[in-house]
Amino acid sequence: MSLALLSSYAQQAGTSMAQAMAQAAAKGSAAPVRNAFSQPGGIVAIRAAAASLRAFVWVIPFILIAYILLAYVIIKFRDKGDGRKPATFHENNPLEFLWTIIPLIVVITVALHSYPTLTFMEFGGNNPALTIDVVGHQFFWEYKYPQYGIDISNDTLVVPANAVVDLDLTSVDVIHGFYVPGLGIQMDALPGRITNLWFKAKPGYYKGQCTQLCGVNHAQMLIDVQVVPNDQFQAWLAKHRTQSASLPAAPPAALPVAPTAARKARGKA
Repeated sequence: MSLALLSSYAQQAGTSMAQAMAQAAAKGSAAPVRNAFSQPGGIVAIRAAAASLRAFVWVIPFILIAYILLAYVIIKFRDKGDGRKPATFHENNPLEFLWTIIPLIVVITVALHSYPTLTFMEFGGNNPALTIDVVGHQFFWEYKYPQYGIDISNDTLVVPANAVVDLDLTSVDVIHGFYVPGLGIQMDALPGRITNLWFKAKPGYYKGQCTQLCGVNHAQMLIDVQVVPNDQFQAWLAKHRTQSASLPAAPPAALPVAPTAARKARGKA
């Protein structure tokens, strides 16, 4: 590949990134932006942040103890230049037992407290109020609302607040990654397969991005999710259904039909 071609690709990617960042900044000014840990808005993100904080509180004392002991040993047993041999000891079985079993108990406790949150993230979104098909393209996202006959591309995903929203993801070319930290959701969109996730969120504006290196314009695949009260969502639906009715009909894209094992399990729950 020539140097000129590489330079062209780099310039194109830089321009696309600047345009995408400008668009995201303009959209972000229209609503409050929620972040994953400082102000999570999705119920999954809230529970995940709480579980992470508990794990941090339980684990941080052991990290501090290790560094305090390291500093103590460095200062206490440093070479003082008087020719004395440094102190050593081996095979202190009670001490070795304690520093093995106590962290093990903490790890088991963290795992037990995390399991309900992980189960909720996987199976908690039963009986969704809205189902949306998310299709990854190089390099934009397409959102289909099958219940309302709406299909939008490279635009903001608008959903109702305080309602379970189900997302079925796929891709028409390469692997893409759908990630919105403030909602606590992340899932790959795979060519030829359907993956699934769900969320339920408070009103707000949530930013995300494709997490897979899907090509030269990967940085352009930003995700904008606007969660609005139900009356505003109904007004948005009415506006876009009117726009969709005025457009000529297009053949539907061929999408895989087999749901994931997780979707089947949730249906049985």
